[in-house]
Amino acid sequence: MILLLISSFAWSQVDSKPIIYVTGIGKVKVVPDQVEITFAVETSGTKAAEVQKSNMQKVDGVLKYLASQGIASTDIQTERVYLNDDFWFGRKKSNFLARQQITVLLKKIDSYDKIVEGLTEKGVNAIDNVQLKSSVAEQKKSEARKLAVESAKRKAAELAAAAEVKLGKVFNITDMSSDYTPTQFTKRAYELAMSVADDAPQSLAAGEMEIIVNIQATYLIDYAEGK
Repeated sequence: MILLLISSFAWSQVDSKPIIYVTGIGKVKVVPDQVEITFAVETSGTKAAEVQKSNMQKVDGVLKYLASQGIASTDIQTERVYLNDDFWFGRKKSNFLARQQITVLLKKIDSYDKIVEGLTEKGVNAIDNVQLKSSVAEQKKSEARKLAVESAKRKAAELAAAAEVKLGKVFNITDMSSDYTPTQFTKRAYELAMSVADDAPQSLAAGEMEIIVNIQATYLIDYAEGK
C-alpha cells in the first residue's frame, strides 16, 4: 500500500508537468550453444502395477544413460509423472498409461543427435519440445537493455528538437520485455527422432536467435524560467 501511494504521488507530480513519453527497443543476436530437450517415456498395458513398474525401469535406464554421457544431475529435471486409467466402455476393460516427462539441458549443442539416438534406444518414445539456448544469454540481455535505453533517449531527443523544446531528465524507465524466447520446435516435432537421425547425420541447425528488450521511458520537458 505504501509503495502504491508513493508511485501514485510520483505520477501525480509528473502529470502536472509536460513530458515526453517514448519506447525503446534493443536487439542483440547470438548463436545458440546449448539445447534443452523435453522428452517422455510412456508405457501402456492392462495392469496398473505392471505398467508403472515397467515405465520406472525404462526411466531408470534413461537416467543412467544420461549420467554415462557426462550430463550433470543438476541439468536433468523430472517435469511430470502420472498413471492414467483409460477405461474402454465398449470392451469393458481398462488400459493404463504411465508417463514420465523429463527435461535435460545439453551444454554442447553438437551432442544433440547422439543423445537423442541414445534416448530412443533406452525407451524414450516422445520428444515433446526442443529449445535452443545460449550460455551468454544474460550478458547479451544486458547489452540489449543498454541499446534499448539509447534508443529511447534518441527518440526523446528527436521529439524535443522537433517540438523546439529542451529535453529534461529522465523521470521513469520500465522494462516491458519478458525473458527471451529461444527457437522452439513444437511438441512431437522430433518424435521418434532416431529414424530421422538415421537419414540425416545432423538434424539440428543452430542458426541465430535474437534477444529483444523493450522499455518505456518518460522524460521531462525542461522549460526555462520565465517562459
